Amino acid sequence: MSRNQRLAILAVIVMGAMALAGFLIWWAGGHRSTSQLAAGLVLVAAGIGLTILHFTASEAFLQRHFGGAASFRRESRRGWIGILLGGALIGLYFIDREADATIKDSQYRAALDRGRIDSTAGDWTAAADAFTKAIQLDSNNPRAYAERGLAYIRLGDLDRALADLNEAIRLDPTHARVIYNRGIVRIRKGEWDLAIADLSEAIRLDPQYARAYLARSRAYRAQGDDAKANEDRQRAIELDPALDKAKDVNLV
Repeated sequence: MSRNQRLAILAVIVMGAMALAGFLIWWAGGHRSTSQLAAGLVLVAAGIGLTILHFTASEAFLQRHFGGAASFRRESRRGWIGILLGGALIGLYFIDREADATIKDSQYRAALDRGRIDSTAGDWTAAADAFTKAIQLDSNNPRAYAERGLAYIRLGDLDRALADLNEAIRLDPTHARVIYNRGIVRIRKGEWDLAIADLSEAIRLDPQYARAYLARSRAYRAQGDDAKANEDRQRAIELDPALDKAKDVNLV
């Protein structure tokens, strides 16, 4: 393959990259930041292509394909400008994305804090609304699901509570308190086997979790297994003597 043929193939590759970047612009539509990235890629690709041709193409090749070597080389210097402008656009894209992420995280934390304040005040409806806002801002963070699940328990909406706690546990299966709360929901729904499984897992994650032993003792007693119920209650009292007077299980 001759040198000129290799350059022609290179030019085709560069133009293909430009076409791909153009497709990204079309696909991005009204998304300003993505279009900004695609525009930067177009400029950089075009600039690199022109710069490569500027330094490597033969006089004959440029005369044959571009109508003149001298005029092409003068115009190709704009490729350097394209690289600079494209790099600037790409840099701005990442700056904008970081700024958007920072703002979104601040809004998420504010919504979560608002919900916790409402929870402390006993306004569980307002708390659930605040946690819903937090979930809308970050649907991959388990904390808001766990907090809203607790609010729904307080409101008596066990089905919604169970759905939120399931999602929180799916996102983070290592949090004993959340698994314990799901066990409490299942106790209230009379799902004794599932409740025992959850409470056993909470105890596995936190062997000093006194309330989990107390809750499991209730589930065992509901199944008629008084021996295990008494064993768990005794263990709960050993860990937390204040639970000796507890008649029911409270949420953590």
